[in-house]
Amino acid sequence: MMTLLIFTIGIVLGWAANTLFTKKRTSNGYFSIEPYDDDETGFYRVNMRIPIEEQTDLIHKERLILYREYSQK
Repeated sequence: MMTLLIFTIGIVLGWAANTLFTKKRTSNGYFSIEPYDDDETGFYRVNMRIPIEEQTDLIHKERLILYREYSQK
């Protein structure tokens, strides 16, 4: 029973440490996809934006997670 308790505590502590480390090393942003022209050539323009609050120490971030923004068009 004690082994199961120690195992469970280890999993919880490992998960918490991983979450904190990941939050420190990543930043979030958004992207949208628009057709390049109206001729259906298959080319698209990708626009990306990173909110001001996510730009702190951006040069030191290891990952940038982009979420899709759907345009109103």
